[in-house]
Amino acid sequence: MTQGGKHDSSCSKLPSCRRISHILRNVVSNITVEPALFIMFLGLGLDHSTLDQMQIDKCCRDDFNFNQTVCEHLTEDQYETESLMVSDEVNAQICHNKVF
Repeated sequence: MTQGGKHDSSCSKLPSCRRISHILRNVVSNITVEPALFIMFLGLGLDHSTLDQMQIDKCCRDDFNFNQTVCEHLTEDQYETESLMVSDEVNAQICHNKVF
């Protein structure tokens, strides 16, 4: 939308949009290092735990061909043998990935 050669943003005409934009700019400009680091490391921690669980599930299903019931209940006592097999394999993969 141009008027007289100038680009006119539809947000600039709406008071609520300008107010929200102003609030967001204030929030972002007032974030200090500590909250930014907290948010970053929270995301990394969530990512790390999710990837670990995916690796355990993939190892259980693909490497050992265990069924869904076994893979979902590896923490229960009745699947202790399977759990040890999977955890040993996942640990070996992690060590291999860190070395290479």
